[in-house]
Amino acid sequence: MPGDYINVGNPHLLFSGYKLGYKTKQDFISWVNNKIDQDDRYSHFNISQYINLDKNLDKNLDLRLDSRLYSLCTVERGVGPTPSCSSAALALCNLLKYKHKLLNIKNLTIQMPGGDLDVKFSQVKNIKTNGAEENHDIVSFSAPVSKIV
Repeated sequence: MPGDYINVGNPHLLFSGYKLGYKTKQDFISWVNNKIDQDDRYSHFNISQYINLDKNLDKNLDLRLDSRLYSLCTVERGVGPTPSCSSAALALCNLLKYKHKLLNIKNLTIQMPGGDLDVKFSQVKNIKTNGAEENHDIVSFSAPVSKIV
C-alpha cells in the first residue's frame, strides 16, 4: 500500500500530491474513493494529500528545508472529506519532522479547506520520567479566532 503510514492515536495514510499528480481537492477525493472501492484496507485509514505550497518549489520535489506552507486535504474514515482534521495535521508534522528529517523546523502553516493552522515546534528538556531525563518534542496548533467555526 503506497503512502506514508503515521499513527497519532488513529491511523493515517499521507500522500504527496505532487507524487500522486493530483492538484485539486475533488481529484484527490475521487482517487481515495476509487482506492477504497478497489481495496477495502484503505477504508481503515484517514487519508490525506499534502502539497508543499512554496512558490519557489521545483514541482518534481515535494519537500524543501526552508518551506513553511503546506496544503492538507483529508478524507476521514467513515465520514468522507472534512474541512479540517487536527490529527491529520499532527500526522503531517510527524512526517515532515521525523521521516523527512526537517529537524530544524520551528514553525509552519498548514492550509486546510476549513482554514489555516499555525504550527509551532518546541522542545521541553529535562523531564524526569521514571528517574530518567528526557527531551520531549512539543507541537502546538493555533488558528485565528475568526476562522474557528
